[in-house]
Amino acid sequence: MTLCACALIPAGDHSEEPPAIFHEHAPIKNVCIVNNPEQQSGAVLVAIQSELKESNIESRVYEIFTNNPECEAWLFYMVNTQWADFADQGFHPYVSFVSLTLREPSGRIISTAFYWPGKDDEKERWRPTRTKLKPVVKMLLTGNK
Repeated sequence: MTLCACALIPAGDHSEEPPAIFHEHAPIKNVCIVNNPEQQSGAVLVAIQSELKESNIESRVYEIFTNNPECEAWLFYMVNTQWADFADQGFHPYVSFVSLTLREPSGRIISTAFYWPGKDDEKERWRPTRTKLKPVVKMLLTGNK
């Protein structure tokens, strides 16, 4: 089975975030995260794992999607990082978009959630990654922001 950790970022007006998907499911205690080596995602992975832990969910990062009986759910992610001048101190990266997809081991989607700030807001741009992702992980797990 091939699973795509893909997200389409529509051209044009970015004022509306993509619609989230949420299907009722039994409580999850263990999530396996598929590493996406094409993404600059160190801070994002740390933020995701911290938020999962805060929700009493254990997580582990794997290099590839495998048939692992320990995984109740698999988390796939995409990250868009951009660069901007920070307070005239030079260019620094910031997270501008994150897509999270939680799947059953069979590949069926449990839920999706997005960090989508809409318009480029100077204040939002430099918020810590974990602060940006806290409501996104909550939406992924509960269906509520």
